[in-house]
Amino acid sequence: MFFVSCEKESMVLAEQPELNEPLFNMKATSSVTYYSSPTVGNYTSNSSSSVTIGGNCGIHSGGILRAKLQSKSGNQFTVRISKQDGSNFGIAGTAYVKAASLCGGIAGQASYSAGVSYVDVTFYATFSRGIVNFYPMTIDGSYGYRYYAEPILVYTSPMYTSNWVYGANLGSVNGANVYCNGTSNLSSGYYQCTEFCNRYYSQVYGLNIINTGSQGGNANTWYGNASAKGLIAYANGGTVEPRPGDILCMSGGSQGYGHVAIIIQVTSSFIKIAHQNSGTSWAPIGAQISRSGTTVSNPTGYTIQGWLRAPSYQY
Repeated sequence: MFFVSCEKESMVLAEQPELNEPLFNMKATSSVTYYSSPTVGNYTSNSSSSVTIGGNCGIHSGGILRAKLQSKSGNQFTVRISKQDGSNFGIAGTAYVKAASLCGGIAGQASYSAGVSYVDVTFYATFSRGIVNFYPMTIDGSYGYRYYAEPILVYTSPMYTSNWVYGANLGSVNGANVYCNGTSNLSSGYYQCTEFCNRYYSQVYGLNIINTGSQGGNANTWYGNASAKGLIAYANGGTVEPRPGDILCMSGGSQGYGHVAIIIQVTSSFIKIAHQNSGTSWAPIGAQISRSGTTVSNPTGYTIQGWLRAPSYQY
């Protein structure tokens, strides 16, 4: 692998109103072919009761819900949300599918009654090139408690265009564009890997993580400067597994500047990332790196330091 150098039901906080406008529920027929992970008939991995996800819309608890992609037709997807233990919902509520993050735009929603074992929610993909993580979640109608399931990744194939012209939009990741910084593996233009990660966190999570320099310092300093950026650093090979939305940090590279990227998918055997200044030798969206447990393999010439995450984990 080659990279480039570059600069149980538990109590949660009560519901805050769903103020987000629907961003991804347009029903227009698209000429784009969409794919998904998981595929139809399969579940996302179970969310963990040890991971609570917060944000400006409230706090979401894991370990309760699971999500299965029930059907797909063109750009229309239906996800079935149920409980991990197979039991019925004890309280009526509303199920949502959120785009990009759990506090992102409402892509679809449906009400459910107490005593049912599942709820189906339909949503639509309308982006033209790239990926979007769609997050299934529920809010119970009595106490406003929020629960989440792991996201469904919807993507185009290819995930990016090969229009290798400086400044060209290669594709989007949860609505954040990935721009071409040139064809060289050591391009020195504006669209560095750091620029993309800064802009992604600002656009998707509303967080400003720049603490030094015009783009937040060289990539090889990000892991060590995590606290200055308002983030938490988790070591590669430590006790915490990576998640979609984390910033993958690397040292090394031919000029020693390191590299940073956004993790867009995590499986039991690999992660996929999105990044800028990747040149033409490595995918700007969907580049794959193997993993085993909490250890992500080192790409040639680089050392994976770990990954960064917001304290409130707004993913």
